[in-house]
Amino acid sequence: METLLIPIVAIWCLYLLAREFNAQYERHKNLEKRITDLEQKSLQRLPFRSQEELLDAMAAISRYMEERKIQDTFIENAAGHITNAMKVGTTREKK
Repeated sequence: METLLIPIVAIWCLYLLAREFNAQYERHKNLEKRITDLEQKSLQRLPFRSQEELLDAMAAISRYMEERKIQDTFIENAAGHITNAMKVGTTREKK
């Protein structure tokens, strides 16, 4: 019985070792796939510096558009005042 126990334990240990090796191999393969996927996706993203430059450009454009709206409002107000002054200037007041 003892002579049969040692080979059975050895086979059982080899089975457990092979199962653990296979699990580690699969995990390693999945991690390598994940790393290559992340590397591919990082190539598609904008670098940090480019993104900052784009944000600065958008902020400058936004500020320019706001200033332009203010200037357009001033011009519209001036045109309105000129129109009102022309109406008043063409009608004579009777005393």
